[in-house]
Amino acid sequence: MKVLLVFTYGYSLKTWEKSGTLAKELELYNKLSSKYGIKFIFLTYGDATDIEINLNNEDIKVVPIYSFIKKYENKLLNYIYSFLIPFKVYKKFKEIEKINIIKQNQLIGSWVSVILKFLLKKPLYIRTGYDMYKFSIDEKKNSFIVYLYKILTKFSFYYSNFYTVSSKSDIEYLNSELSLEVDKLFLRPNFISTKSFRDYKNRYRNKILCVGRLERQKNYEYLIKELSGTGIELDIVGEGSLEKELIKISKKFNIKLNLLGKIDNHQLEKVYQKYSYFVNPSLFEGCPKTVLEALSNGCVVIASNIPNHSEIITNYENGYIFDLKPNAFKNLILNINEDKNIQVIKNAENTLKSRFLLDSAIEVEYKDYKNLLG
Repeated sequence: MKVLLVFTYGYSLKTWEKSGTLAKELELYNKLSSKYGIKFIFLTYGDATDIEINLNNEDIKVVPIYSFIKKYENKLLNYIYSFLIPFKVYKKFKEIEKINIIKQNQLIGSWVSVILKFLLKKPLYIRTGYDMYKFSIDEKKNSFIVYLYKILTKFSFYYSNFYTVSSKSDIEYLNSELSLEVDKLFLRPNFISTKSFRDYKNRYRNKILCVGRLERQKNYEYLIKELSGTGIELDIVGEGSLEKELIKISKKFNIKLNLLGKIDNHQLEKVYQKYSYFVNPSLFEGCPKTVLEALSNGCVVIASNIPNHSEIITNYENGYIFDLKPNAFKNLILNINEDKNIQVIKNAENTLKSRFLLDSAIEVEYKDYKNLLG
């Protein structure tokens, strides 16, 4: 079996490498090739330097789009010419005709995969880690952008054979708002590969950790205000447009805020393991990988009361949930029973093992491929 993986528009192997996520992104495909003999062609938005990256897997062939198509300085031109990519690929790489399945990674760029589907007459599998249409509304994008995401979602769903989302709430939303049929809409949550769950001892008790972009969605302003008067420090891994504003707010409320910047993914595990508590105060999420990573590294997770968190965290069982109201987080963090946390962590371990481990994701993905091929 041969699968063509079409990267998210604008993403390359270099993108994965620079973000420190290359090894994690490759895990699923390495396991599928080693266990089931599946071969992959990666169609990336990189140049010839993508080919130079050693993937240590002969079953993965890399085809960088900008090694044979001109990349323009103007972003709009690149978008326009992206509609020609499938025809250029089809003409240049005859090996691509031997593929059995096309898999689109994320919604952006799905038009490339849809056109390839018709050129190659092969089934299309679209994988989304979060619903871009819903996010565009939550992020208060302008109405034209929201409309484009709506059209792209409906277009991609209609022409796909298999469309996945990472949370139940995304399925419910797409079904209710866009009337998408459930027969080819499937739940495939994010996953983690960590199996050795870390000891809870010898961790920071007077600091809490957050990981995520410094943007409105992550709702760090609320958390800073809630920590006022608690004596608890706030450490955040991430970068973003609100850096100066958050520093200003932290000074106003006399909070020690430590912005740790961007940390490579392979180094992030060691960071998680220093903290007793990981907090995610987000206003909205998909299937948050940071929550899964924190749980797998032995952190006690405290998360805002939104549907996507509640699909992972059951309050006072495998973590804690708080309402986004004044003093809600403060009252929770100051009254947590430390003795109960050991059981909370054990329950979190069971949650991950039953629903979110890589090994399970591999089996499900392989079955999905087989179902697509009949």
